Amino acid sequence: MPGDFKAAAKPRTGSNRSWSQWFWANPIFANFEKAREPLAVLFGEIPFIRLVHIPRSQQIRTQFRGQSESEQSDTMRLMRLSETGHHEEAAYFAVPRAHLYTVLHETANPKARVILVGPLASERHFSYHPWVRWARYLATRGIEVLRFDYRGVGESTGAFEEMSFETWAQDVRLLTEWFNARPPEVPLIVHGLEIGALLAGRAFEEGVGDALLLWSPPANANQALRSSLALWAGLEQMWESSENKRSAAQYIGDLEQDIAIEVQGYQWSGALWHESLLVELPEAMKSERESGILNGKPVRIINLDKSAAPLIKPHIMYHELRDLTWLYSVNFAWIEGILNKPKEAK
Repeated sequence: MPGDFKAAAKPRTGSNRSWSQWFWANPIFANFEKAREPLAVLFGEIPFIRLVHIPRSQQIRTQFRGQSESEQSDTMRLMRLSETGHHEEAAYFAVPRAHLYTVLHETANPKARVILVGPLASERHFSYHPWVRWARYLATRGIEVLRFDYRGVGESTGAFEEMSFETWAQDVRLLTEWFNARPPEVPLIVHGLEIGALLAGRAFEEGVGDALLLWSPPANANQALRSSLALWAGLEQMWESSENKRSAAQYIGDLEQDIAIEVQGYQWSGALWHESLLVELPEAMKSERESGILNGKPVRIINLDKSAAPLIKPHIMYHELRDLTWLYSVNFAWIEGILNKPKEAK
C-alpha cells in the first residue's frame, strides 16, 4: 500500500543501482566507515549515508531486557537522538508499483521540517555530496529533513524509462503528505533544486507546504534535459572515432522521433522528452524577485552560479567535499527568519 515503509537492508530485485551502494547502506559493514570515502572514489561510487555504529561494549544491554527487536531498535534510535540531537534513518516508502528510497534526518523537538526535492537521473549522482551535507546542516540546527530518490532513480525501485514527470510529481505529493503528518505539528518547507524545483513549485501551488525555497529552477524541464544532454554528448564523443561521433542535436533528433537514447545509464524516451516541454515553473513564481510572498506564504527563489558547483551544472569537482557553508548559512538564515516572524506577518 502507498505510504508503507520497509527497512533499507538489502538490494531489491530489478534494481538499477550497483552492489556497492547497497554495500555501504548495510549496517553489517558499518565498521568500514573510515574506509568508505577513499574506496568510493576508487570504484567511482559516492558514499551513501553515514551509518551509526555503536560497539557492543558501549551498548547498555540492561535497557534491552524483555524488549522485542523493534523495541530495541527504537531504544537505540532514542539513545542516538539524545547523544547528537539528530539521527539518520534509511527506509523504503511504498508508492504504486515501486518503493522510494528515503532518508529521514530526524531531530529531537524539530522547529520545522524541510523536504528536499532533488535533481533528476544522473544529476542526482553529481549533486549528491552537497545535497546530503545540506540536509545534515539543517538537521544539526533543529530542522527535520526528508530526502529521497524518485521512482526509477538512484536507490529507488522501478524502471526509469517507464516513468513520467507526473509519476515524479506524485512521489513528491505522497511523501510530503506523510512527512507533514508526523508529530509534532511544525511548519513544512518545500525545497527544490533544478528539475526538483519545478516539481516543488507545482506541489506548493497545489497547497503543499508553508514556505517554498527553490534553487536554480529552469524555465521548463526540457531546458534542464537539453543542458544535461549537451554536457553528456560532449564528453561521450571525446573517446569516439570521427565516423562514430554524434552531436547533441542528433540525439535530440532521435528523441523527437520517439527513439530512446541512453544518457549516463538512464533510458530517455521520446515521451519523456515531449512531456518535459510542458513541465514549467508556475507563472506566479517567475518573478525576478529573490524573495516574496505567494498566497500568503514565503517564497525564496535563487539562481545559483558556478560557485555552487557541484550542486548545479557543470558539476565540476563533484567527487570532492567542497565547502558550501556560505550557501547553507544564508538559506538557513532565511528559514529562521520566516519561522521567527509572527504568522500574520509572513
